Amino acid sequence: MRIDLHVHSNRSDGVHDPSVVARMGLEGRLDVLAITDHDTHSGYASAFEETQRAGGPLLIEGVEFTTWFASTEVHILGYFPQGTTPKVHELMRSLQSERIERMRQGVEALSELGLVIQFEDVQACSKGDTMSRSHLAQALVKKRVIRSYGEAFRKYLSSEHGLIPCPTRGAEEVIALIAEEGGVSVWAHPSLDLFDAHIHEFKEMGLEGVEVYFKRASGAHEYLFEKVSDDLGLLRSGGSDWHGHPGQGKLGTYVVPGEQIEGLLERLGIPQASSPQT
Repeated sequence: MRIDLHVHSNRSDGVHDPSVVARMGLEGRLDVLAITDHDTHSGYASAFEETQRAGGPLLIEGVEFTTWFASTEVHILGYFPQGTTPKVHELMRSLQSERIERMRQGVEALSELGLVIQFEDVQACSKGDTMSRSHLAQALVKKRVIRSYGEAFRKYLSSEHGLIPCPTRGAEEVIALIAEEGGVSVWAHPSLDLFDAHIHEFKEMGLEGVEVYFKRASGAHEYLFEKVSDDLGLLRSGGSDWHGHPGQGKLGTYVVPGEQIEGLLERLGIPQASSPQT
């Protein structure tokens, strides 16, 4: 099976409409696809309708939640095999509102540095439910305040610059809510130092899985993530973190073989013997 459990649409900071993402997943010969937009699941219905119309891939309902832990922004993937619930929707609405306020403060901070940008400029670059630093970078380039997307992050928008306020939801709170609402929590693309220092704490919080396989992870990192996850009884997951930006390649270029994440597939109720593409 060819699987990608971490993909974004334009409902957050991806390029393409969810229905287009679903179609690209079919073209990329994916068997299982999870659209995991930041703090929203609204793309799921559109993508599901397309997969029903055109056939495969099997679509998993997911969300990438923005949390805070040990003075660092940490992303927790929530997969909901039985669907999202009112409490999950409430959390997403809260996170979306918080993103708007954080963005207003970030725009104000940039303006104080002499980078003339308006909140409405960022709104114009956001087509979905959540506003992100990616949209702010796009607005800065579009207004010719900054020459490139990379320069925007390098000089102003990366977390270490502190111009965009931090998220307020703790990782433990979000992990607990995912579990309470029948979901599966997975630590998205963990950094090696944070993983090494805190994975036991995350396990104690109730974390169920780790994104072991992702593009930025070296072979040595994958080996460590595999070993520690297996030792602690955590599920392995993986995905491309694909947004559709130029240079990322086509959806389906990076896939995770089903045999590498058997435990998670079983937890999500996905039979490996049946493949939508066969």
